[in-house]
Amino acid sequence: LAIGLSWTTARRSMAMLPGSVGADNAKQLAAVASRGHNFAGAIDLSTRALNWAPLDWQLYFLRGTAEVAQGEPAQKALDDFRRARFLEPNSEAVPLQEGLVWLPSRPELAEIAWREALRRAGTQRQHVFRTMMLTAKLQDPNARAIIRRLAFSERDLALVYFAQLNAEEFRPAFSKFFDVDPDLTAMTAEEKRELFQLWDNRGDINALVAAVNKHPEWLQYTWRSIAKYRGSTGDFHGACELMKKFDSNVAFPAEETGQSIEQLRERVYHTTNDFSAAYSLYRQQMNRGLIDDALTTIRHFTEFRSPPTYFYFLEAQAWAAKNNWERSWNAWQAFEKAKNKSS
Repeated sequence: LAIGLSWTTARRSMAMLPGSVGADNAKQLAAVASRGHNFAGAIDLSTRALNWAPLDWQLYFLRGTAEVAQGEPAQKALDDFRRARFLEPNSEAVPLQEGLVWLPSRPELAEIAWREALRRAGTQRQHVFRTMMLTAKLQDPNARAIIRRLAFSERDLALVYFAQLNAEEFRPAFSKFFDVDPDLTAMTAEEKRELFQLWDNRGDINALVAAVNKHPEWLQYTWRSIAKYRGSTGDFHGACELMKKFDSNVAFPAEETGQSIEQLRERVYHTTNDFSAAYSLYRQQMNRGLIDDALTTIRHFTEFRSPPTYFYFLEAQAWAAKNNWERSWNAWQAFEKAKNKSS
Protein backbone atom coordinates (compact mmCIF):
# COMPACT_ATOMS: atom_id res chain seq x y z
CA LEU A 1 0.00 0.00 0.00
CA ALA A 2 2.80 2.39 0.96
CA ILE A 3 4.59 1.74 -2.33
CA GLY A 4 1.37 2.32 -4.26
CA LEU A 5 0.74 5.63 -2.49
CA SER A 6 4.32 6.77 -3.02
CA TRP A 7 4.07 5.92 -6.73
CA THR A 8 0.81 7.85 -7.06
CA THR A 9 2.25 10.86 -5.23
CA ALA A 10 5.43 10.76 -7.27
CA ARG A 11 3.50 10.55 -10.55
CA ARG A 12 1.51 13.66 -9.64
CA SER A 13 4.58 15.62 -8.60
CA MET A 14 6.93 14.73 -11.46
CA ALA A 15 6.77 16.46 -14.82
CA MET A 16 5.67 14.21 -17.69
CA LEU A 17 6.35 16.61 -20.53
CA PRO A 18 7.89 15.42 -23.80
CA GLY A 19 11.67 15.49 -23.86
CA SER A 20 14.63 14.14 -21.92
CA VAL A 21 13.40 15.37 -18.52
CA GLY A 22 10.00 13.79 -19.05
CA ALA A 23 11.63 10.55 -20.20
CA ASP A 24 13.84 10.40 -17.11
CA ASN A 25 10.89 11.08 -14.83
CA ALA A 26 8.81 8.43 -16.55
CA LYS A 27 11.65 5.94 -16.22
CA GLN A 28 11.90 6.57 -12.48
CA LEU A 29 8.15 6.21 -12.10
CA ALA A 30 8.17 2.99 -14.13
CA ALA A 31 10.81 1.54 -11.80
CA VAL A 32 8.74 2.54 -8.74
CA ALA A 33 5.60 1.04 -10.29
CA SER A 34 7.40 -2.22 -11.07
CA ARG A 35 8.70 -2.50 -7.50
CA GLY A 36 5.14 -1.99 -6.30
CA HIS A 37 3.92 -4.78 -8.60
CA ASN A 38 1.99 -2.29 -10.73
CA PHE A 39 3.31 -3.89 -13.89
CA ALA A 40 0.64 -2.44 -16.17
CA GLY A 41 1.60 1.02 -14.98
CA ALA A 42 5.28 0.26 -15.51
CA ILE A 43 4.57 -0.87 -19.09
CA ASP A 44 2.51 2.24 -19.80
CA LEU A 45 5.14 4.62 -18.41
CA SER A 46 8.03 2.90 -20.18
CA THR A 47 6.15 2.99 -23.48
CA ARG A 48 5.42 6.70 -23.06
CA ALA A 49 9.04 7.46 -22.21
CA LEU A 50 10.28 5.50 -25.24
CA ASN A 51 8.39 7.92 -27.48
CA TRP A 52 10.73 10.61 -26.14
CA ALA A 53 13.91 8.53 -25.71
CA PRO A 54 13.82 5.65 -28.20
CA LEU A 55 17.51 4.79 -27.69
CA ASP A 56 17.38 4.37 -23.92
CA TRP A 57 18.17 0.67 -23.28
CA GLN A 58 17.01 0.86 -19.65
CA LEU A 59 13.49 1.71 -20.75
CA TYR A 60 13.31 -1.38 -22.96
CA PHE A 61 14.66 -3.49 -20.11
CA LEU A 62 12.16 -2.02 -17.63
CA ARG A 63 9.28 -2.69 -19.99
CA GLY A 64 10.48 -6.21 -20.79
CA THR A 65 10.75 -7.03 -17.08
CA ALA A 66 7.23 -5.73 -16.45
CA GLU A 67 5.85 -7.65 -19.44
CA VAL A 68 7.25 -10.92 -18.07
CA ALA A 69 5.80 -10.23 -14.62
CA GLN A 70 2.44 -9.20 -16.13
CA GLY A 71 2.23 -12.46 -18.08
CA GLU A 72 2.28 -10.77 -21.49
CA PRO A 73 3.20 -12.90 -24.51
CA ALA A 74 6.86 -13.82 -24.24
CA GLN A 75 7.69 -12.38 -27.65
CA LYS A 76 6.95 -8.85 -26.41
CA ALA A 77 9.52 -9.14 -23.64
CA LEU A 78 11.99 -10.92 -25.92
CA ASP A 79 11.81 -8.05 -28.40
CA ASP A 80 12.39 -5.49 -25.64
CA PHE A 81 15.28 -7.40 -24.13
CA ARG A 82 16.90 -7.77 -27.55
CA ARG A 83 16.61 -4.03 -28.10
CA ALA A 84 18.20 -3.42 -24.69
CA ARG A 85 21.06 -5.77 -25.55
CA PHE A 86 21.55 -4.11 -28.95
CA LEU A 87 21.71 -0.64 -27.41
CA GLU A 88 24.06 -1.82 -24.63
CA PRO A 89 26.20 -4.29 -26.62
CA ASN A 90 29.20 -4.70 -24.31
CA SER A 91 27.66 -5.11 -20.88
CA GLU A 92 27.24 -8.63 -19.54
CA ALA A 93 25.00 -7.23 -16.80
CA VAL A 94 22.05 -6.76 -19.20
CA PRO A 95 21.66 -10.42 -20.28
CA LEU A 96 22.68 -11.53 -16.79
CA GLN A 97 19.73 -9.67 -15.24
CA GLU A 98 17.47 -10.74 -18.10
CA GLY A 99 18.19 -14.34 -17.21
CA LEU A 100 17.08 -13.73 -13.63
CA VAL A 101 13.82 -12.23 -14.94
CA TRP A 102 13.07 -15.27 -17.11
CA LEU A 103 14.18 -17.89 -14.61
CA PRO A 104 10.90 -18.51 -12.70
CA SER A 105 8.67 -18.78 -15.78
CA ARG A 106 10.83 -19.55 -18.82
CA PRO A 107 14.11 -21.16 -17.73
CA GLU A 108 15.04 -22.03 -21.32
CA LEU A 109 15.08 -18.30 -22.13
CA ALA A 110 17.06 -17.61 -18.97
CA GLU A 111 19.73 -20.03 -20.19
CA ILE A 112 19.97 -18.29 -23.57
CA ALA A 113 20.39 -14.93 -21.85
CA TRP A 114 23.06 -16.27 -19.49
CA ARG A 115 25.04 -17.79 -22.34
CA GLU A 116 25.07 -14.36 -23.94
CA ALA A 117 26.25 -12.83 -20.65
CA LEU A 118 29.13 -15.30 -20.50
CA ARG A 119 30.03 -14.58 -24.12
CA ARG A 120 30.21 -10.89 -23.37
CA ALA A 121 32.17 -11.36 -20.17
CA GLY A 122 35.37 -12.43 -21.95
CA THR A 123 38.17 -12.87 -19.42
CA GLN A 124 35.68 -12.20 -16.61
CA ARG A 125 33.63 -15.29 -17.47
CA GLN A 126 34.42 -17.09 -14.23
CA HIS A 127 33.50 -14.07 -12.13
CA VAL A 128 30.19 -13.63 -13.98
CA PHE A 129 29.42 -17.33 -13.68
CA ARG A 130 30.12 -17.19 -9.95
CA THR A 131 27.69 -14.27 -9.73
CA MET A 132 25.06 -16.35 -11.51
CA MET A 133 25.51 -19.18 -9.04
CA LEU A 134 25.30 -16.95 -5.99
CA THR A 135 22.42 -14.82 -7.27
CA ALA A 136 20.23 -17.53 -8.75
CA LYS A 137 20.40 -19.81 -5.70
CA LEU A 138 21.19 -23.41 -6.46
CA GLN A 139 18.21 -24.54 -4.38
CA ASP A 140 16.03 -23.49 -7.34
CA PRO A 141 15.68 -26.60 -9.55
CA ASN A 142 15.53 -24.47 -12.71
CA ALA A 143 18.67 -22.57 -11.78
CA ARG A 144 20.51 -25.72 -10.70
CA ALA A 145 19.87 -27.45 -14.01
CA ILE A 146 20.97 -24.42 -16.06
CA ILE A 147 24.09 -23.81 -13.98
CA ARG A 148 25.10 -27.46 -14.33
CA ARG A 149 24.64 -27.41 -18.12
CA LEU A 150 26.67 -24.23 -18.43
CA ALA A 151 29.41 -25.62 -16.20
CA PHE A 152 29.64 -28.93 -18.03
CA SER A 153 29.87 -27.23 -21.41
CA GLU A 154 32.88 -25.08 -20.45
CA ARG A 155 35.76 -26.58 -18.46
CA ASP A 156 36.81 -23.29 -16.83
CA LEU A 157 33.26 -22.84 -15.56
CA ALA A 158 33.18 -26.39 -14.22
CA LEU A 159 35.98 -25.51 -11.80
CA VAL A 160 34.03 -22.50 -10.51
CA TYR A 161 30.94 -24.68 -10.19
CA PHE A 162 32.64 -27.42 -8.21
CA ALA A 163 34.36 -24.89 -5.94
CA GLN A 164 30.95 -23.62 -4.78
CA LEU A 165 29.64 -27.07 -3.84
CA ASN A 166 29.98 -28.79 -0.50
CA ALA A 167 31.10 -32.42 -0.30
CA GLU A 168 27.56 -33.79 -0.39
CA GLU A 169 26.71 -31.81 -3.53
CA PHE A 170 30.11 -32.31 -5.14
CA ARG A 171 30.08 -36.07 -5.47
CA PRO A 172 26.95 -36.59 -7.61
CA ALA A 173 27.70 -33.47 -9.68
CA PHE A 174 31.26 -34.54 -10.33
CA SER A 175 30.13 -38.05 -11.23
CA LYS A 176 27.92 -36.60 -13.98
CA PHE A 177 30.72 -34.35 -15.20
CA PHE A 178 33.15 -37.25 -15.26
CA ASP A 179 30.70 -39.32 -17.30
CA VAL A 180 30.79 -36.64 -20.01
CA ASP A 181 34.61 -36.55 -20.27
CA PRO A 182 36.06 -39.55 -18.37
CA ASP A 183 39.55 -38.94 -19.78
CA LEU A 184 39.50 -35.17 -19.07
CA THR A 185 40.74 -34.58 -22.60
CA ALA A 186 39.24 -31.08 -22.72
CA MET A 187 41.18 -29.84 -19.70
CA THR A 188 44.58 -28.19 -19.55
CA ALA A 189 47.24 -29.40 -17.12
CA GLU A 190 46.57 -26.52 -14.73
CA GLU A 191 42.82 -27.13 -14.84
CA LYS A 192 43.38 -30.81 -14.07
CA ARG A 193 45.55 -29.87 -11.11
CA GLU A 194 42.82 -27.60 -9.74
CA LEU A 195 40.16 -30.21 -10.40
CA PHE A 196 42.05 -32.93 -8.54
CA GLN A 197 42.56 -30.61 -5.59
CA LEU A 198 38.81 -30.09 -5.41
CA TRP A 199 38.25 -33.83 -5.82
CA ASP A 200 40.64 -34.56 -2.99
CA ASN A 201 38.96 -32.05 -0.66
CA ARG A 202 35.33 -32.93 -1.40
CA GLY A 203 35.11 -36.08 -3.44
CA ASP A 204 35.32 -39.80 -2.84
CA ILE A 205 38.96 -40.80 -2.27
CA ASN A 206 38.26 -44.37 -3.41
CA ALA A 207 36.90 -43.09 -6.73
CA LEU A 208 39.95 -40.84 -7.06
CA VAL A 209 42.32 -43.76 -6.49
CA ALA A 210 40.43 -45.90 -9.00
CA ALA A 211 40.60 -43.13 -11.60
CA VAL A 212 44.34 -42.64 -11.10
CA ASN A 213 44.95 -46.38 -11.30
CA LYS A 214 43.25 -46.27 -14.69
CA HIS A 215 45.15 -43.13 -15.72
CA PRO A 216 48.63 -43.27 -14.14
CA GLU A 217 49.54 -40.08 -15.99
CA TRP A 218 47.22 -38.22 -13.60
CA LEU A 219 49.53 -38.97 -10.67
CA GLN A 220 51.45 -35.79 -11.42
CA TYR A 221 48.36 -33.77 -10.45
CA THR A 222 47.34 -35.65 -7.32
CA TRP A 223 50.35 -37.59 -6.04
CA ARG A 224 50.08 -36.12 -2.55
CA SER A 225 46.51 -37.37 -2.18
CA ILE A 226 47.42 -40.83 -3.45
CA ALA A 227 50.48 -40.98 -1.20
CA LYS A 228 48.34 -40.10 1.82
CA TYR A 229 45.84 -42.75 0.82
CA ARG A 230 48.56 -45.37 0.54
CA GLY A 231 49.95 -44.37 3.90
CA SER A 232 46.50 -44.58 5.50
CA THR A 233 46.09 -48.14 4.20
CA GLY A 234 49.51 -49.26 5.46
CA ASP A 235 51.25 -49.18 2.09
CA PHE A 236 54.10 -47.06 3.44
CA HIS A 237 56.53 -48.25 0.79
CA GLY A 238 54.16 -47.20 -1.99
CA ALA A 239 53.57 -43.84 -0.31
CA CYS A 240 57.32 -43.22 0.01
CA GLU A 241 57.94 -44.16 -3.61
CA LEU A 242 55.50 -41.48 -4.73
CA MET A 243 57.14 -38.89 -2.50
CA LYS A 244 60.55 -39.86 -3.84
CA LYS A 245 59.34 -39.53 -7.42
CA PHE A 246 57.48 -36.25 -7.11
CA ASP A 247 58.85 -34.50 -4.02
CA SER A 248 62.64 -34.86 -4.30
CA ASN A 249 63.47 -31.51 -5.84
CA VAL A 250 65.31 -30.20 -2.79
CA ALA A 251 68.04 -27.58 -2.58
CA PHE A 252 70.99 -28.61 -0.40
CA PRO A 253 73.91 -26.51 0.83
CA ALA A 254 77.46 -27.21 -0.28
CA GLU A 255 79.04 -30.10 1.61
CA GLU A 256 82.06 -29.15 3.70
CA THR A 257 85.30 -30.88 2.79
CA GLY A 258 88.61 -31.39 4.53
CA GLN A 259 87.21 -32.47 7.90
CA SER A 260 86.97 -35.92 9.35
CA ILE A 261 83.87 -37.55 10.76
CA GLU A 262 85.28 -37.05 14.27
CA GLN A 263 85.84 -33.33 13.70
CA LEU A 264 82.36 -32.85 12.28
CA ARG A 265 80.81 -34.84 15.12
CA GLU A 266 82.60 -32.62 17.62
CA ARG A 267 81.09 -29.55 16.03
CA VAL A 268 77.60 -31.06 15.85
CA TYR A 269 77.37 -32.07 19.50
CA HIS A 270 79.33 -29.29 21.13
CA THR A 271 77.91 -26.25 19.32
CA THR A 272 74.39 -24.99 18.86
CA ASN A 273 72.64 -25.52 15.54
CA ASP A 274 75.70 -26.07 13.37
CA PHE A 275 73.55 -27.25 10.47
CA SER A 276 76.36 -27.14 7.96
CA ALA A 277 78.47 -29.53 10.03
CA ALA A 278 75.45 -31.80 10.60
CA TYR A 279 74.69 -31.98 6.90
CA SER A 280 78.31 -32.76 5.98
CA LEU A 281 78.54 -35.36 8.75
CA TYR A 282 75.32 -37.02 7.56
CA ARG A 283 76.64 -37.20 4.01
CA GLN A 284 79.92 -38.78 5.05
CA GLN A 285 78.15 -41.32 7.24
CA MET A 286 75.66 -42.28 4.50
CA ASN A 287 78.47 -42.57 1.94
CA ARG A 288 80.26 -45.04 4.23
CA GLY A 289 77.10 -47.06 4.90
CA LEU A 290 76.83 -45.85 8.51
CA ILE A 291 73.08 -45.45 8.25
CA ASP A 292 72.32 -45.70 11.97
CA ASP A 293 74.94 -43.06 12.71
CA ALA A 294 73.51 -40.82 9.99
CA LEU A 295 70.04 -41.19 11.51
CA THR A 296 71.37 -40.29 14.94
CA THR A 297 73.00 -37.20 13.47
CA ILE A 298 69.97 -35.96 11.62
CA ARG A 299 67.46 -36.82 14.36
CA HIS A 300 69.54 -34.87 16.86
CA PHE A 301 67.96 -31.90 15.09
CA THR A 302 64.61 -33.14 13.77
CA GLU A 303 63.56 -34.54 17.15
CA PHE A 304 64.42 -31.66 19.43
CA ARG A 305 65.09 -28.54 17.37
CA SER A 306 63.84 -26.60 14.35
CA PRO A 307 66.31 -27.42 11.60
CA PRO A 308 66.17 -26.44 7.92
CA THR A 309 63.34 -28.12 6.07
CA TYR A 310 65.62 -30.45 4.09
CA PHE A 311 66.70 -32.21 7.31
CA TYR A 312 63.34 -34.03 7.36
CA PHE A 313 63.95 -35.07 3.77
CA LEU A 314 67.33 -36.51 4.78
CA GLU A 315 65.73 -38.43 7.62
CA ALA A 316 63.17 -39.92 5.20
CA GLN A 317 66.03 -41.04 2.94
CA ALA A 318 67.90 -42.66 5.81
CA TRP A 319 64.87 -44.61 7.04
CA ALA A 320 64.25 -45.73 3.45
CA ALA A 321 67.83 -46.99 3.27
CA LYS A 322 66.97 -49.22 6.24
CA ASN A 323 63.72 -50.33 4.55
CA ASN A 324 61.78 -48.90 7.47
CA TRP A 325 59.04 -47.54 5.29
CA GLU A 326 56.65 -46.51 8.03
CA ARG A 327 59.20 -44.25 9.69
CA SER A 328 60.33 -43.00 6.30
CA TRP A 329 56.72 -42.08 5.55
CA ASN A 330 56.45 -40.24 8.86
CA ALA A 331 59.56 -38.26 7.99
CA TRP A 332 58.14 -37.42 4.55
CA GLN A 333 55.03 -36.06 6.22
CA ALA A 334 57.18 -33.97 8.57
CA PHE A 335 59.04 -32.69 5.52
CA GLU A 336 55.76 -31.66 3.85
CA LYS A 337 54.57 -29.98 7.05
CA ALA A 338 57.82 -28.05 7.41
CA LYS A 339 57.63 -26.91 3.78
CA ASN A 340 54.09 -25.64 4.22
CA LYS A 341 55.04 -23.84 7.42
CA SER A 342 57.97 -22.07 5.81
CA SER A 343 56.12 -21.09 2.61
